[in-house]
Amino acid sequence: MANARTETGLARAKLLASARSTLHPEIWWMVVEELSESHDFDGLFLCARLNRRMAHMALRRLYGIYDLSPACNLQICYLKGDKFEKSACLWRSLVLSSVGETLYPYCCWIKSLKLTSFDRLFAGPPVTCRSSRARFLSSHIGKYLSSAKDRDNYYTENFDRLKRDITTEVVDKVINYIKAASDHGDTVSTLYSLQAPWFSSASLMTWAPSLSQLTSLTVDDGTVLNSDVAQAFRENCPALKEVHYCEFQRTNDLQMAGFLRGLAPNTLESFGVVRESLDFRHSIGIESLKALTEHASSLKRLGFYLPQAALESLVVLSDCVSIESLTLAHEPPTQDFPHGSWGNTLQGHMSRSERILSWLRRCTHLKELKFTEIPDFGVPELLECPERPSDKFDHQVQ
Repeated sequence: MANARTETGLARAKLLASARSTLHPEIWWMVVEELSESHDFDGLFLCARLNRRMAHMALRRLYGIYDLSPACNLQICYLKGDKFEKSACLWRSLVLSSVGETLYPYCCWIKSLKLTSFDRLFAGPPVTCRSSRARFLSSHIGKYLSSAKDRDNYYTENFDRLKRDITTEVVDKVINYIKAASDHGDTVSTLYSLQAPWFSSASLMTWAPSLSQLTSLTVDDGTVLNSDVAQAFRENCPALKEVHYCEFQRTNDLQMAGFLRGLAPNTLESFGVVRESLDFRHSIGIESLKALTEHASSLKRLGFYLPQAALESLVVLSDCVSIESLTLAHEPPTQDFPHGSWGNTLQGHMSRSERILSWLRRCTHLKELKFTEIPDFGVPELLECPERPSDKFDHQVQ
């Protein structure tokens, strides 16, 4: 299979090479646009190898969609015949471009700074990551990353701290370079999405002034979101409309509520835990639910865990009628709350149950509903709602 793909790639390369002298530049532009829209990373890479003009055109689009690649990395670099790990190569090129050490300004072409693949370079025990760390943290990179010079901690238990420092420094350099390019009139340099595992509240507030066009923010630890962070984003990132987290401690419910209330009213469209991270340990509390009503007119997508015996608290969201997707999950049964007790409790408060069902009925744009460990008290009635054709309503109850 690998040989077949290689032969196909070579055939495509020969075809492009033979045609490059005859096709008009506008035709090449259309070819590159089509490859970009179809996420054909191999095709874009081959176009980039034709000549300098094509390289600028193809690489700009290649980096613009790098986060959509299967592995969130690109195969664009070789060194003396040895193939670098794809993600290590990508991040080396981004870091070096942020200090002007590359032929092209790669980091100015990205639209989403997604550091998941960067984190994978250092994931796992120190010994097993030695190869990928060594490839990225070379002496050349070390000249530009002060935190990477701490080589004594590369393969020790202190590497977790070092990893956070390196990640923060990488984000600093990329964001600052993009901001500087934008200030000098480069309209292409715009970062719309930021996602990384190692963010602190202080870092977010520092970066906010350089992220004026940011629309989506994903953090690993939801507890870094507080009213101060919200104020920084409210003042500097008016386009922010999506906020997601991977982990959250319920004891920080008031802190999360302060963040939600601190954002400009009715600006948040999507909020909740990253679906791959749905876990009862990351459930939000009643104060966060109340704070979501500050965005009642704008909220379209919600997804989170609720604590024990809290289903009836959904009543506070009754004004959020623009919801299109709702994913709710409940903590697994315990001795104090055996399986089914939540549903019985809800049925014991029929007025609240009816109010929740009434709310869901009024969400006429609701297209996706997923309940986990939650009674399907309203799904049959929702399916009968004339304003919502059942064939366009995706529902799942587990």
